[in-house]
Amino acid sequence: MADGSVPKDYQLVESLKNGERQGIESFLSQYFEPIVRRAINHHGLTPEDAEELVDDVLLEVMKRIDAFDPKKRSLATFIATTTRQKAIDFYRKYRQRKETEVYPADEEEWNAISQDRDQLAEASSFELDADTCRRVQEALAKLSGRDQEILRLGCDGHSRKNMAAWLECSSNAAAVAYNRAKERFRKFFETETVRI
Repeated sequence: MADGSVPKDYQLVESLKNGERQGIESFLSQYFEPIVRRAINHHGLTPEDAEELVDDVLLEVMKRIDAFDPKKRSLATFIATTTRQKAIDFYRKYRQRKETEVYPADEEEWNAISQDRDQLAEASSFELDADTCRRVQEALAKLSGRDQEILRLGCDGHSRKNMAAWLECSSNAAAVAYNRAKERFRKFFETETVRI
């Protein structure tokens, strides 16, 4: 490279390999803005996430710097590749966080969840006697494991979207499964009540 970037890259790489503070400062002064711009423009990250990504890229560069050869490729290419890999890792973490978040999908679903919670709050505002607790346990025991899990998810406030992800079906199918599980529970609970 006629522009002298190999010696400059070589000096920076050697400084990073030796763990010198000057190397880290030089890395940040040269590559902070390009990494942030690339993360925002090419990978769609927010400015805050892009700045966090710089830390991840620096750590990864520091881990892999011994294997880097500035004679084979430029440091800028190495850093761009690392930025892309770390952006992909970020999306994977972000997607996992989004999948586990509990939030209602729309106003109708929020109202349904609120109504279920209100009913639960009303039911829990008084103490159940031992006989009622036994009947609830027996009714739950008659349900399939899937129905028990669906009811648990619904009572814990999970959205139909989250239930759908767990059931691997559409949101509408999850809503139907939840309502059917509630109906089966009511039927078993009422049967227990009649038997007594």
